[in-house]
Amino acid sequence: SSLAHLSKVSRSCSVSESMSGDCMPAGIAGKTHSCQLKSQNPVNAYIIHINSKINISCRHENIGDFVKVSIFDKFKIINESGVINSLNNQGRRVEEVLFSWMRGSAIGDYFERSIARFFGVPNNSIKKIGDDKLSDQSIFKRTPKADYEIPTKPRKTRVEIQAGFQGINDIKQHKIIEAKKIYSISRIDTICIHIDIFNGQAAFVNLSKIRDDDQNWVTRQQMEGQTVFSIDQNHFKWRLLDPIPNLKTIEWQP
Repeated sequence: SSLAHLSKVSRSCSVSESMSGDCMPAGIAGKTHSCQLKSQNPVNAYIIHINSKINISCRHENIGDFVKVSIFDKFKIINESGVINSLNNQGRRVEEVLFSWMRGSAIGDYFERSIARFFGVPNNSIKKIGDDKLSDQSIFKRTPKADYEIPTKPRKTRVEIQAGFQGINDIKQHKIIEAKKIYSISRIDTICIHIDIFNGQAAFVNLSKIRDDDQNWVTRQQMEGQTVFSIDQNHFKWRLLDPIPNLKTIEWQP
């Protein structure tokens, strides 16, 4: 895929202290960072390249405005709140945790409009329900709550958006446990839309219906022995160079 080379960008490169104006305050956790958050910055590079390659029906007309809101403005809130100083998820460096989170967050924001197309609902009908208070360090920890709620019939649907950047496409176990709990209480399905940036494709997985004995449960030693659900290739229904499908037109696999 033409998107695959983006995965080669170094994870150790993070946001810059040298941005000026209304974009970004100086400094991260009192350290010096060499990578500027401009068009050449890894987070921007992901978004700008995706916007140039993805099917035109899903592109953002003004990518500059999108970058400001979803990258610069979010970073400003995170930095000014002091949350950055406490980032050490699984012992990783501050720069790695922040870059990983901002990259995933930006991808989620980018594809928010595509969710509406997939479900056939107006853009403004999608409700954000995720734990996304940017001044709270808990957003950088594992949270099982889905990102969005969609007003589908006969009952609502919850949606989790996630992105894969290395060709390994997994769903964490706690996401599925939460989805099955919500379904047992309210009969609301939780759909994971997994954007595989590495291979330029997207999968649609109903987390509420995954069986405990499904053969795709695996243990990832590189993730400290975590149990995850490996997404089967049959779930990938959207090639990112094509128009996003509608829920009613794909061969749905719960």
